[in-house]
Amino acid sequence: VDEFDSILRYFGECFPNLGSIFWNNVKTHPMGERLFPEIMGADFSSNWDSADERFQFWSNITGVPMLLFKTIFGDLYIEFGIIGAFVFAVSIAYIMKSLAKGGLTFYNISFIAYYFQICVMGFAAFTGFGGFNNTIVIFMIIINILLYFFNNKHYSKQIS
Repeated sequence: VDEFDSILRYFGECFPNLGSIFWNNVKTHPMGERLFPEIMGADFSSNWDSADERFQFWSNITGVPMLLFKTIFGDLYIEFGIIGAFVFAVSIAYIMKSLAKGGLTFYNISFIAYYFQICVMGFAAFTGFGGFNNTIVIFMIIINILLYFFNNKHYSKQIS
């Protein structure tokens, strides 16, 4: 029973954390600097040598303990505030709906798999962006665009 309680607490911890620890307690929303430092032109990497130091750095900036689980919406709320979190989440969902509109294809399967990973891990935090994940997304976009054009060029030559 004790092991089962520990598992339930682990997976359920994020919901009370969001309501009691994070909500209305964020002193500064990074507005993309934490999740998208490459896009925002921010380079904080020299401020830490380990993951623990990174969590502590952002805890000092935001005023909330970043190491705790907080759900995907909680992580977006910390980053962008309530309106920004909703706009970001709805935008990602709309983009994914648009990508999946024609069904599962060779070009969108990596994005759908990536989105699935974000949703599955969403109970804990927004794990799909930040650091090396941003590089993965950029490469996915570039590779899928190249594959799309290469494949369409290949088929247009076969039809001619």
